[in-house]
Amino acid sequence: MTGNKKNKTNKSLRIMLILLGVFLIITAGAMLVSNMMNSGQDNWVKSQNEKIAAENQKLEEDYALLKSEYQKNVMEEENKSWPVPAQEGWDIVNLSGYPLENPQTMTVSRAELLKSGLMLINPWHPLPGDYETLTMDSLVSIGSTSQGKIAVQDYNLKLFPVAVDALSAVINDAAQEGLGDYIIREAFRSNAEQSIIFEKYRTELSNKYSGDILIDETKKKVNYPGTSEYQSGLSFQVFLYNSKDPSIAKQAFQETKQGKFFTENSWKYGFVFRFPTEDFPDSSWMDKSFLTGVSIKLNTYRYVGIPSATVMHLKNFVLEEYIDYLISNPHIAVYNNGILMYEIYRTEASPEGLATGVETIEVPASASNVVSSYDNMGGIITVITH
Repeated sequence: MTGNKKNKTNKSLRIMLILLGVFLIITAGAMLVSNMMNSGQDNWVKSQNEKIAAENQKLEEDYALLKSEYQKNVMEEENKSWPVPAQEGWDIVNLSGYPLENPQTMTVSRAELLKSGLMLINPWHPLPGDYETLTMDSLVSIGSTSQGKIAVQDYNLKLFPVAVDALSAVINDAAQEGLGDYIIREAFRSNAEQSIIFEKYRTELSNKYSGDILIDETKKKVNYPGTSEYQSGLSFQVFLYNSKDPSIAKQAFQETKQGKFFTENSWKYGFVFRFPTEDFPDSSWMDKSFLTGVSIKLNTYRYVGIPSATVMHLKNFVLEEYIDYLISNPHIAVYNNGILMYEIYRTEASPEGLATGVETIEVPASASNVVSSYDNMGGIITVITH
C-alpha cells in the first residue's frame, strides 16, 4: 500500500514538474514573442515618426515658399505701375485691375452719402424713403446764400450749398464774358410739393383718360412723386429775364449766347445737362430720353461734381450711362495733359452700412479731397481730386 502511494506521489510530482516546465516554456515564449512584438512596434512607431517629421518639414518648406510668393505678389501689386496716359488733352485710364495705393479707411454718414451728388433719380430709381428726412435741413435759399447775385423767381427756391456755390461761379464767369440775365425758376421740391404738381396734371387729364392710362399720361407731363430730379436738391431750371426788357424772357434759352455758354461750359463747374432729347439742347446732342425717362424739353441742369461732370462731358454720358460705366469699370483715373486730376472708383454698399447709417470706405492714404456718394443702384462712388 505504501509503495503504491509513493509511486502515485512521484507520478504526481512528475506531472506537476512537466506542467510547470510547460508553463515556464510557454511563459518564456510569450515573453520572447512580447519582446519581439514590442521591439517591432517601437520600430514601426519610430518609422512613422520619422515619416511624419519628414512630411512636416516638407509642409513647412512649402508654406514658406507660398508665403514668400504671396508677399512678392502683394509687393508687385502695390508697386504695379499704372498705364501711361496720353500726354496731351484729356485721357481716362481704366484702373479696374489695380488696387488703391496704400489704402486706409474712413467713415461717412448715410446723410452725407445721400446728398453728395451722384444719387440717380428717374422713373425706375425712386429716391430712398429717408432721403428728404436726412437731407432737407442742409438745403439753403439760392437767393439768400448768393446775396442776391443769383436771380431767382422766389427766395424759397433751395439747393444744397455745394450746388449754389457752383452756380454762383458759372454765372459770375458768364458775366465776365458779358453774359447775364440768368434766372432760376425751378429748384428743390419736397415730396409733398411734387405730389401736388402731379395731382394737378392728373386732374387736368382726367377728362380724357382714366385708370392706369391716366397715370401713364400724367407721367409724360410730370414725374411721379419720388422720381423727380428736382427732389434731389441738386437740380434746377434756368431761363433768362430782364425786368427792363420783357423780350429777353421770350427767347429760347438754348438758342441764346447765355444758354450756349451755360450748356457748353457748365461741366467745368460740376453741372451736367440732365435731359437731352432729339435736337435739344441743340442738334449735336443725342436723344437720351429712353435712358432718363424724360422726353420733354427742359433747361434742367444737375450738379454731380467737377470730376464726374468731366467724365460725363468727355464720354457724352447722361447720369444713367455714367453709373453703368462705373459698374463695368469700377476704378478709373482722369488725366489732363498727362497730369493726374481725378481718381474715381465704385464699391458696393455694405449691409452693415445700410443698417447702421455709417459706411466704411477705403481711400488712398495720400488722398485729401475725397467725396463719396450713394448712386441709388447699390453702390458708393468715391471721387478723389488730386
